[in-house]
Amino acid sequence: MGEIIDLSNSSKRNPFSKYKLWDVYSFSKKAIPSDCGSIGRVIEITYDYVVFGFRNITTRRLVVVNLHPRDIHAKLISDYYAQIRSRIFALMNKYSDVYPLMVTFEHALKFPDLTIEEVAFVDSVELHFDDNLRETKRSHFKVL
Repeated sequence: MGEIIDLSNSSKRNPFSKYKLWDVYSFSKKAIPSDCGSIGRVIEITYDYVVFGFRNITTRRLVVVNLHPRDIHAKLISDYYAQIRSRIFALMNKYSDVYPLMVTFEHALKFPDLTIEEVAFVDSVELHFDDNLRETKRSHFKVL
């Protein structure tokens, strides 16, 4: 019985098992939309698809692509943005009650790469948000 369970969990029987959330893959150009970069990040795994986030090379916006495992012609590569992603997760935990920040960070995590401006935004939140929050509390809640 244990062998059957092991076999069903193996990648030969379950083509989804080799994909992990947040992994980054380098794709051949024929497998992705023509206006996207060749690097994609796994942003979701459903029962039918592996969902990848790509960056549109013209608009710099997120493009979400659903692929069946048999249609994925890509190789796993190292995540150059792992450190910044961990910083984003920490900020999401710290500011979980600030909805606009949460939405922004959740969206940023789906990109395979971040622009210089996006990294600067993360740096700015990390360095200045608490100071701005204290200043806002003082200016809006002064006793007259």
